[in-house]
Amino acid sequence: MRPNSIPTALAPPEPALAPDSAVKAAGPRVAEGRVTVRVERDRDGVVLAPVLFSSGVLSARLTPWGLWLVGACAHPIGGDQVCVKLHVGENTTLDVRSTGATVARAGADQSASTTDVVAEVGDHATLRWLVEPGMAVAGATHVAEATVRMSASARLLWRDEVVLGRFAEAPGTWSTGLRVEQMGRALVTTRLGVGPSAPGWGSSAVLDGSRVVVSLVVVDPDGFPSARGPVWVVETGVRGTISCPEGSSFAQVTAWGDTLRACRAVAARLLGQLGCSERQRPLRPRSPLLVGERSEWSTKSSF
Repeated sequence: MRPNSIPTALAPPEPALAPDSAVKAAGPRVAEGRVTVRVERDRDGVVLAPVLFSSGVLSARLTPWGLWLVGACAHPIGGDQVCVKLHVGENTTLDVRSTGATVARAGADQSASTTDVVAEVGDHATLRWLVEPGMAVAGATHVAEATVRMSASARLLWRDEVVLGRFAEAPGTWSTGLRVEQMGRALVTTRLGVGPSAPGWGSSAVLDGSRVVVSLVVVDPDGFPSARGPVWVVETGVRGTISCPEGSSFAQVTAWGDTLRACRAVAARLLGQLGCSERQRPLRPRSPLLVGERSEWSTKSSF
């Protein structure tokens, strides 16, 4: 017998594999992800994150560049459910980004995967949601819903990006909805469904055959003095528009075309006409403390 080997009679038995019928009877497995983050500023101007919780398929990390969402495993697959809850306290700014795209894949029973985001933005606070694009792989169906509740003095920059299919691949279906409430009243409501299961998505009234769409919603209580009615941009492979009702506190920028890079460039240029930018502002974090799934983080610099 070789040294350090286990005699056959004493070796633990190999686990028996479940028959295919038992696996099918159990049904497809559904993965879940939960993220809850609360950011606020104390009397000394120090920004604190008293609540930072994440579990399942999605993790949350606070960095000098804001809050980053990190996928802990492959998701979403048909039937998966992800929920993100954010609270931005008074006089605080929070940038939310992700380390990679959200690639939706088909599940065993062809059910839809879902992502729900609920955010609350306090007085004189700012939320900038700038995560990487969502991608609908062939056969997948994904539904992304977001609700943002704001005070009258709060600001918002919300970006949605959708890519239909990977390179040389048929698209899946992606549905996205955003509802922005200000002091309990609906300020902005948008909804877009694209892909094979979305009626009319390929018509000239929607994407007209384009594979990529970038949408940004901006809310600023000071309004947009530089906006001058609807603006249209038509370039090779991409089109864009600004919608900003006169005297309103919100505006929407949309660009759609063949590539994400071209759509982002047009959207950024249109956003600049509103006096806004997606550029990050770095932080200098002080005394980070990470304990399990909770963390406290403070800095004397603003977001």
